Amino acid sequence: MGKSTVYVVLCFLILCKAIIPQACFIYWAETLVFINCMYVALSLLETTFKWTRGSTLSADLHPWEYDVFLSFTGETRKGFTDHLYRALQRRGVNVFRDQQLERGTTLSSELLTVIEESRFAIIVLSQNYASSTWCLDELSKVFECMEVRGTILPIFYKVKPSNVRRQRGGFARAFYKHEYNNIAKVQRWRSAFTRVSGIAGWISDDWYESELIEKIVDFVCDAL
Repeated sequence: MGKSTVYVVLCFLILCKAIIPQACFIYWAETLVFINCMYVALSLLETTFKWTRGSTLSADLHPWEYDVFLSFTGETRKGFTDHLYRALQRRGVNVFRDQQLERGTTLSSELLTVIEESRFAIIVLSQNYASSTWCLDELSKVFECMEVRGTILPIFYKVKPSNVRRQRGGFARAFYKHEYNNIAKVQRWRSAFTRVSGIAGWISDDWYESELIEKIVDFVCDAL
């Protein structure tokens, strides 16, 4: 109720008190107070409805084709990654892994679109991850699409986060080889590698594999 309305109501009450019996005045005053409370309650309900409706519409504006995009190398394909993939599927999570693409499909077309249409990305950082330019391109695209949303989930599979961050050992050798043919991309790949090492994820050496997979699946399901 606006200030001008409140002023009018007060003037009306003063006038009523002067010309009508006290009992009637009290009755009308209580009636006006009740009407005012109802007005406030209805205003709050209207605001809540608009907020809820707006939130629903906002969510509908971002329909994800996939819940999770899996990025991994062949060394984990038939073991850890496959077990994780199937565990997510059993819980109803819509997961994409690159073997769903037709052979010969380039990373710059269909797969990039899949990453854009995925809500989360699980990055299985294994010892040979940096040896694959395919995986490094995936990682760069994942950061482009998801870093701001905070939906990148790294798994340090039998590697130390510090070695990923500093690109030591096999990672150093892999990047050194890439510089001969992909020097323009290497800096971007190195940057993505450094950034992914700073994201809180899971270190496989700290878990039994079955427990690790269960923990990851629970986290994803709770976040969806």
